[in-house]
Amino acid sequence: MAKTVSRPEVHSWVKDDLNGRPELGLCKAILAVVLDAPTPFEPQRRRLQRKAFVLAVLWLLALAGVFIYFNWWS
Repeated sequence: MAKTVSRPEVHSWVKDDLNGRPELGLCKAILAVVLDAPTPFEPQRRRLQRKAFVLAVLWLLALAGVFIYFNWWS
């Protein structure tokens, strides 16, 4: 007869499996978008931010500032 598995057991199995796979995860995906790729020759070197990401963030902040200024302080 098949063994009945409880929800906490399955949750712990999935959690252990995902923790054992460091290449997966939301944090890794966000870092891949925000930061430049790591160099294989200098793995300890600090990763810099992507210029396109910084430009997009500044552009969105400026757009939000203009929107707020002309809609609430005019």
